Amino acid sequence: AIFATPIRGFVGDDEDEDVEFAFGGRSWEADFFFALSSEINAGLSVAVTSFGRSAQDLTKATLPAYSFVTSDSMGKLFGDGDSDDFLTGVVSPQGLLLDRNRDLVSVSRKGETLTIFPGSFKVTRVSVEFNSPMNGQPTVILFPVWYKPDESTLDEVFPASAAQLFLTVHQISEGGFEAILDGASPVGFNFLAIGPDIPTKNVKHGLVSVCTQTVPPILSQLNGISIGGECPGAETEDTPGVLLNFDEPFSDIPSVIATPHARLSNNRCIVESITVSSARVKCTENPDDINFIPVPFTFVAIGETAE
Repeated sequence: AIFATPIRGFVGDDEDEDVEFAFGGRSWEADFFFALSSEINAGLSVAVTSFGRSAQDLTKATLPAYSFVTSDSMGKLFGDGDSDDFLTGVVSPQGLLLDRNRDLVSVSRKGETLTIFPGSFKVTRVSVEFNSPMNGQPTVILFPVWYKPDESTLDEVFPASAAQLFLTVHQISEGGFEAILDGASPVGFNFLAIGPDIPTKNVKHGLVSVCTQTVPPILSQLNGISIGGECPGAETEDTPGVLLNFDEPFSDIPSVIATPHARLSNNRCIVESITVSSARVKCTENPDDINFIPVPFTFVAIGETAE
């Protein structure tokens, strides 16, 4: 399984790292990363696309930077990919678990139609239950997988809108979590669950609700990180995200992955900046709405820490 998050700002040390980073006119419909597969049980590759007015600006020369990590690399850090405190998997659009961890988790799927002014849309809710509950609430990261239909049908070979790739995590507990995604598209997801007992030397992670809006409110769960700075006042597209300071710096730039934590699927996250000692992450509801609404998110930073 693979996971990726776009980086809109700086990578590495920069004097402007801890201040607001302007997006340079790039909309929230730009630079969607996802995994692409030709069929169930086939290999995955990382793909990127843009929609709306941003689609014409996406070229090889304008491809954004991005963070990525694989479950195999995580397993090497922990020494055992089958640990009850480290679970990963691939779920198909039909709600089927596709990898070797079938004995560790159970998956169920249901579809529903949500009516939100001015229209309605279909969503799929996938419940993932751990057969052996963790000792506390884990951090859960998700990444959409688009299963490309037969090209001969010429029907939705690739995503046609941002809504088809929105993916959020919800109702995380020691016993599992819920994933929410578009219900009318051939999209599944990769998941990564990191328990609270995992050492934070090379992996910092948590659920961040500080400086965000959610009803009902939820508590942040931070492992190896702390919140830095003040919450931004103005809520606009150019408002800086949440600054996360690593309790122990990495020896090199880490990979940083984020997933929106929300009850609806119309959310997305970007990473604004990364250094060896901090990262700034921004997640929003209704990315193309005139009002920017910051939402909670799950967060993982992975790398090596100097001895």
